[in-house]
Amino acid sequence: MKVNVLGAKIDKTNILDAVERAIGFMDERRAAIVTAPDAEMIMRARASRKFRGTLNYSDIVLPAGEGIMLASRILGTPITERVTGLDFVRALLARMSDTGKSVFLYGGWTGIADAAARNIRQKYPGIVIAGTNDGFFSSDDDVIDKINAVSPDLLIVCLGSPKQEHWMYECAPELSVGVMAGLGDAIDIMSGYELPTPRRWKELGFEWLYRLMKKPKRIKRLIKLPLMILAASWRRLTGR
Repeated sequence: MKVNVLGAKIDKTNILDAVERAIGFMDERRAAIVTAPDAEMIMRARASRKFRGTLNYSDIVLPAGEGIMLASRILGTPITERVTGLDFVRALLARMSDTGKSVFLYGGWTGIADAAARNIRQKYPGIVIAGTNDGFFSSDDDVIDKINAVSPDLLIVCLGSPKQEHWMYECAPELSVGVMAGLGDAIDIMSGYELPTPRRWKELGFEWLYRLMKKPKRIKRLIKLPLMILAASWRRLTGR
């Protein structure tokens, strides 16, 4: 079931359902797309028809941001369970480990994807590391050829938004993968280069504050959260 949040069609799902759907897409080898939007992405989709179309093309759009949860309640179509991109990919890797499926990591600075791959191999010993590539490349063709040569079940794409979403949408017809997931800073976190938000902060709904404390320069991005709440309130009041 999809919930319309300011024009973005968000899946009303839970982590177990999202993981099982992704496993099914892998078995179909359909290059399915998973996205995990936050408030900044929702507001970008609201302003950009191109990005909105790209986001809504995704096979699974996770209710990843706390602001999405609040906006859905304001709009009268509440999403009851939040599924962050990091929680999703960790659960998916654990599930894939049971059957020896493969993953390719694409993104981050030089060496970051390799470090993430080592940690994944250690934590999920049944996973096959099909390959890695940093986020810097001379052409899409080179990266696509490298990915297709190993044909992974899962392609993790961490190029930052909106680049990663557009890249997956545009390259999907050429890619031999089961599922690809655009996950922002997931490779940085899985590598140990960046620490994840402590779970208690997430449970209290203050992940945005923790991230702001760690990186004050994020203020320009985090301002999108109150703007999204205002936009949702206005739409509920006026229908526009």
